[in-house]
Amino acid sequence: MIQHLRNRPLGKGGNFVSGGEKQKIQLARFLYVNKPFFILDEPFTNLDVLNEKYLMEILLKHIKGKSGIIISHKLNVIRLANRCIVLNEGKIIGDGDPSYLIENNKLSRELIKTYLETAKNGGEGLEDLV
Repeated sequence: MIQHLRNRPLGKGGNFVSGGEKQKIQLARFLYVNKPFFILDEPFTNLDVLNEKYLMEILLKHIKGKSGIIISHKLNVIRLANRCIVLNEGKIIGDGDPSYLIENNKLSRELIKTYLETAKNGGEGLEDLV
């Protein structure tokens, strides 16, 4: 049976749905269920920055007062956490709130610094377009 999304065929097993659309469907399911505990694995994979920002704000409100685990390589996701565990080659090398880790954990500090530099340098010249 072929289902439709906004009058568009989904395809068998959803093979006509983009990765970003699949991710939004997963997040919608998470928001709908509204359980007191959660596990999210790479919640913003395949999303553009505008959808990521929008969904980040929704998640910030939705997970308040709940316990959960968020697994992510995206550093902006630490906004959702009050405690982070930093893994390197399968070993825990940092554990604490994000501010503590940035101040006291070399890898965490290096990751944040690189993330910010990449974002800044990747956007050089774009300000002329806006």
